[in-house]
Amino acid sequence: MSPDVRRYNDPQTVLDAVEPFLALEPILNNLLLTILTAEALRPQPGRYWVACEGGQTVGMAMQSTLDRSILLSTMPQAVAAAMGNTIGRQNEDPSGVLGEARPAARFAAEWSQCRGTGALPVAAQRIYEARAVRHGPAATGQMECATTADFARVRDWNAAFMSEIGEPAELASQFAERTVAARQVWLWNDRG
Repeated sequence: MSPDVRRYNDPQTVLDAVEPFLALEPILNNLLLTILTAEALRPQPGRYWVACEGGQTVGMAMQSTLDRSILLSTMPQAVAAAMGNTIGRQNEDPSGVLGEARPAARFAAEWSQCRGTGALPVAAQRIYEARAVRHGPAATGQMECATTADFARVRDWNAAFMSEIGEPAELASQFAERTVAARQVWLWNDRG
């Protein structure tokens, strides 16, 4: 049986429905959780798809702004195929797809077949894991949630990061605004 894939426009509705599923793999779904939480607080035009089987969420895809790539949650290959087929038949033309390699490739193959075109891998991304921590001298200061007073610093750091990884740096301001407002940015403050 193929999963039922439905499209949504409201990020809060999607977050309410998929947060328990995404939390099953919080590290692998971290980017999705972060963006979706920020979107729910400050909605903007986006597209969201949820795949269900037997009343249970088995995958999620989102295009947080209409000019961005589709971001995939963790999902089985068959769910990625159904997601790619559904989105391809909806005549959506994303700039790309991001996710784990196998589901992203399966999604791209199905989407390409529906659209009568091809897809090429452009970049590989990784999640890095710290396996050991070296203890150094204790830092003075404390961690504080970023506020609007920190906006310029957060924006500039985001712009530098986006530029370094080949993403459009002009999105840094929008990203900083959303994540600071959502209380998702923390800074270490040493006033001493």
